[in-house]
Amino acid sequence: MSDEAPGGATMRIAFLSNSNSLHLKEWAEYFSGPLGHRVTVFTIPAPGEPYRNGVEVVHLGNRFTGNKLAWLALLPRLRRELAARRPDLFVGYRVVSYGFLAALAGYRPLVLAAQGGDMVWPPDDRLGLFCVRYACRRGDLFNAWSTNIRDEMIRHGADPSKILVCSRGIELSLFPRLPEKPPGPPVIAMTRSLLPSYNTIQFVEAMAVVARERPDAVAEIAGDGPERPRLEARARELGLLGSSVRFVGRLSREAIVALVERARVYCSTTITDGLPLSHFEAMAAGCFPVVTDIAANRAWFRDGENALLAPVGDAASLGAALLRALSDEALVRPAAAANRALIEREFDREANMRRIEAAWRELACASVRGSGRSAEP
Repeated sequence: MSDEAPGGATMRIAFLSNSNSLHLKEWAEYFSGPLGHRVTVFTIPAPGEPYRNGVEVVHLGNRFTGNKLAWLALLPRLRRELAARRPDLFVGYRVVSYGFLAALAGYRPLVLAAQGGDMVWPPDDRLGLFCVRYACRRGDLFNAWSTNIRDEMIRHGADPSKILVCSRGIELSLFPRLPEKPPGPPVIAMTRSLLPSYNTIQFVEAMAVVARERPDAVAEIAGDGPERPRLEARARELGLLGSSVRFVGRLSREAIVALVERARVYCSTTITDGLPLSHFEAMAAGCFPVVTDIAANRAWFRDGENALLAPVGDAASLGAALLRALSDEALVRPAAAANRALIEREFDREANMRRIEAAWRELACASVRGSGRSAEP
């Protein structure tokens, strides 16, 4: 390590992940930009949009993308790239896939980071279960974004003393204050990808319940994915497409901020989740959350206080909750202030990234001391 970064030594950090992941991209760019570290991202899928802040992206080869067993063929190349760069930390993100390959590479110290509340999905995936357990027994430090993710790591064999519970947080500068919601038809926002586990069909069907009592309400679904044709077809069957339900596609960061600032309610219907930062961005903008009753949401939301929870798969209950959120000002107004305070306390990206950086630096320094090697490149 050298002494270039503000506040301490510059670390050489190597990530192994999908370089097209927005979560990974924001994480890597923050470590390279504001925190001043030297960052490399090893990716199996072909890189898409270029990274900012001097992040190096190394494409290992995308013909292995869909088959974990075939990833074994990448190990010699990965080990050569690691040996050439000698990073102070090697980070595998996410555990079931890239974390497993990172553990197989044998480079230390190894940080494993998870974003999902169920690290193996579906739960009966025997290969996924083996990969997670193998990796969890070999990590030197684990980053869990929330307590439910920590519990999942422990369940699969991670040492509890090595787990840091801290999310990367949200960029609060994008949400400087609670905005006044504009007059006019109320907007219900959803900003999740259109994947089967996100269960967006429940939201579409719940909007039929909403439309009967509040025909002026509009659901704007910002996201894309393989479920979109089926969801649009269902909205069309219900007579909602283009009126009560609008699919606006994947939006830019600026457009998402604008959406949640004008929306009164935020909805998420996932079956399983980790720490969905889209929830917290919407809360920072004063949206009232109506979400499914799963462990990831119960960690932060109290039903009838700062959110409303509905059973997974129950469109009628979700519709009733959405209607209440649109009409119960005695619930919604104090919740907006309480949720904003929660975001500022727990999800300030600058504070959280500094905390993660400190833990990573401590691990890197301990590794140098333990090996007896010089900290200079």
